[in-house]
Amino acid sequence: MKKITSLLTAAALLMAAHPSTASVTLNLDVENLYGPTAGVPAAAGSTVVLIGSTQNATFGDLTQATNSFTAEADDIVLGIFELSDGGIFQNAAFLDIDTTTAAASGLSLNDPLLLLWYPNLSYTPTLTGPGNSQLFGTYRTANATLGSDIGWTVPANGTYTLAAFAESIGGDVPDTTFTATQTTAGGAANTPPSAACQDVIVSAAANCQASVTAAQVNNGSSDPDGDPITLSLAPVGPFALGTNHVTLTVADNKGGTNTCVAKVIVRDTTLPTITCPSNISTQLAPGQVSVVLNFPAPTTGDNCGVASVVSIPASGSSFAVGSTIVTNRVVDSSGNTNLCTFTVSVAAAANRVPNAICQDVIVSAAANCQATVTAAQVNNGSSDPDGDPITLGLAPVGPFALGTNNVTLTVADNKGGTNTCVAKVIVRDTTLPTITCPSNISTQLAPGQVSVIINFPAPTTGDNCGVASVTSVSVSGSSFAIGSTIVTNRVVDNSGNTNLCTFTVTVNAPGNQAPLAVCQDVVVLAGANCQASVTAAQVNNGSSDPDGDPITLGLSPAGPFALGTNNVTLTVADNKGGTNTCVAKVIVRDTTLPTITCPADVSVNVPAGQTSAVVTFPAAQASDACGLQSVTSSPASGSTFPLGQTTVTSTAVDNAGNLNTCTFTVTVTQTENQPPVALCRDVTVTAGANCSANVTAAQVDNGSNDPDGTIASRTLSPAGPYALGQTLVTLTVVDNLGATNSCTATITVEDKTAPTVNCPANVNVQASSNETTAVVTFALPTGADNCGAVTVSALPASGSAFALGVTPVVIMAVDNAGNTNTCSFTVTVTAGQSGECRTIAALIEKVDQLPLTTWRKKTLVRHLELVQRHQQAGRTRAAQAHMEIFVRSVRWLDWYNQISDSAADELIKCAKQIIPFRDGKRWSWDD
Repeated sequence: MKKITSLLTAAALLMAAHPSTASVTLNLDVENLYGPTAGVPAAAGSTVVLIGSTQNATFGDLTQATNSFTAEADDIVLGIFELSDGGIFQNAAFLDIDTTTAAASGLSLNDPLLLLWYPNLSYTPTLTGPGNSQLFGTYRTANATLGSDIGWTVPANGTYTLAAFAESIGGDVPDTTFTATQTTAGGAANTPPSAACQDVIVSAAANCQASVTAAQVNNGSSDPDGDPITLSLAPVGPFALGTNHVTLTVADNKGGTNTCVAKVIVRDTTLPTITCPSNISTQLAPGQVSVVLNFPAPTTGDNCGVASVVSIPASGSSFAVGSTIVTNRVVDSSGNTNLCTFTVSVAAAANRVPNAICQDVIVSAAANCQATVTAAQVNNGSSDPDGDPITLGLAPVGPFALGTNNVTLTVADNKGGTNTCVAKVIVRDTTLPTITCPSNISTQLAPGQVSVIINFPAPTTGDNCGVASVTSVSVSGSSFAIGSTIVTNRVVDNSGNTNLCTFTVTVNAPGNQAPLAVCQDVVVLAGANCQASVTAAQVNNGSSDPDGDPITLGLSPAGPFALGTNNVTLTVADNKGGTNTCVAKVIVRDTTLPTITCPADVSVNVPAGQTSAVVTFPAAQASDACGLQSVTSSPASGSTFPLGQTTVTSTAVDNAGNLNTCTFTVTVTQTENQPPVALCRDVTVTAGANCSANVTAAQVDNGSNDPDGTIASRTLSPAGPYALGQTLVTLTVVDNLGATNSCTATITVEDKTAPTVNCPANVNVQASSNETTAVVTFALPTGADNCGAVTVSALPASGSAFALGVTPVVIMAVDNAGNTNTCSFTVTVTAGQSGECRTIAALIEKVDQLPLTTWRKKTLVRHLELVQRHQQAGRTRAAQAHMEIFVRSVRWLDWYNQISDSAADELIKCAKQIIPFRDGKRWSWDD
């Protein structure tokens, strides 16, 4: 290979191998190297170790705060580090080829110390003290994993071997820790301590965090050299709820360190606090059977936060008369629960006075021109809103005079509540006055007379409320000519009711005179067939013969007579052939009241909550000889009747206007509502995809019913979905009148669903030559479960030695509930051919055969061990990255004639057989 003549030539070659890319940001680890004592050479056999630090870090855009700088697309970033005589690394720097600046004293662009893996170069730095001893020994791209250590051996005195590392920003190099071992004659190298960790489970404190010491995480760390050790923890805490990964660093007093990783599991075991509001007492308003009450939520607290607060019954629920215990449950974010209760007391409503409802009453005056009325007649459906029985009283009690009389109806319940209303009792005079006429008058003129003056007595009259006037046509003392004259007499009472009667005045001529026919109108009452019979004698009103001759009477028509006015002729004949007639009226009147019979009293019971009822009843039975005009009832059948007793008056009116009444009562009573019966049962269900389950009220209901109605609704509180485990729920049932009842049940949600797991593809490997087994690593698949984490294991495990042939591998996934699922794949190991290497062990064996110094072999082996470690952990990308570093190292050894081209090709061929990796263009100084 050609010698390197300038750094810029090397930089140009590196840029050609790694074309420009878009700008990227490199994250750098800035670290210090400290010897046993600053400024003093290390003791024989001691190790100079690398310790993370960010002090005094500065270069270009590199800042201590962010440990990063942004490189341009065409930058080549080179890192260098050095050994000094005092055992201290110093004067480390980065160089940006574009800016052509160096940040470390004693360096220039042409300094050969900047070449990567350049052997046997010496450099004598200027010591300026440990404060300026810096090493920018590593940089990493985003998402890179930790890398390998690179070490080398230096003599105790004299020239020191230097190494540098360069990579373009287009590369992807993981972290690298560099260890320098300083060896002198007569001494052994220091062995770093052994770090042993244990997971620690602690309870969260008031701030939902916990503190853990390094001693708690330590699980017997020790130093193989017997050196005293110190322990430190990173991060130091406090630690949040859940699983926290911490690194325990064990250091001896010679600079040796080691680390292990443990879990600090912080759990929340503190119950949440809950304080209920004070007990609540209230009274129902009149007419209420329950009341909706709102109350403040309980006061809660928890060191890790409250997840939910539930009140049963909830604020805003309806509370019936009595005492109800309200249960309040708080659940914190970790599922810890606590309870408190308070009481809601609801007193019944105070007694309400009855409702007084009046109606005006119209009655006919009796014989004394007065009338009597009962309180039931004035009542128009008075009732008690509480359903209590009522009594009725009337003041004044009567009898009542003709006209309008104001009365007060008093309605009283059995609890002392009273109410009144005022009505009118209207007394009317509907009775006709009575009138009786004098007898018919007959006289004969004296010879020569043509008329005669006749005086007659006034008719006899009477009335229950007094007579206003009596008139006669013609009047007494009038002059009557020959013949029969009907005298009509009218009586009018004080209410304008009228009545009539008539009699006849007959004047006969002198000599044999024809008899005098004197008629009178006859008023008769209709009989059973609505007709009446009248005799001539009844129509005769004193017919006579002026000569004193006997007379006979005849009537035409003879009857019977229909209702109304019938004209009849009375014929009067004497025994001498003399006759005379007169005409009268036979007035047939219907004064007979119709008969009416009411149905029996009616009683109706309505369900609780109903304040009235539509009641039908049979019509009253009525009859009349002359026909009925109407039969009515008030209120009518089919009307809506309020609670209590209502009087129904039935009225029959005949065709003559005569009316008759009867009464009966309709009583509406109300049944007291009974609350529903709530019956619960515990329910066990299987969790669904989100590790919860829904349960309906119908599932919890165990036959809830209502003794006197129907169930209107069923509700469940809380309503769900329900988390894994047990949840106390309240089932509330409401009947069709709003009465409620509730019961509690436990909903148990179980995880019965097995986790899912998908096996990787079958694995085919070839054993190394002359080997009957091969160590095979594979990544464990990730299981999935509806209820949380899944533990996945393999049998045989990854990293096991598999015999030649086909071996089934069973993957088992176990969820938190113990449900399991399995899948399987096969590992096929075929026999290797002579000269092949398909395992890390075979490749390490080839490295050990190379003609290299011990520290160079260790460096190559260290990279291969890291490849194997990442493969076993399933970190394929990290394994590929370290294999790339191994291959680049091999190529550098080839370029600098440390190994042959064939040896390098064999190592790279083996590496490709073990794991695929990005293989860029091979660098050659001849290109």
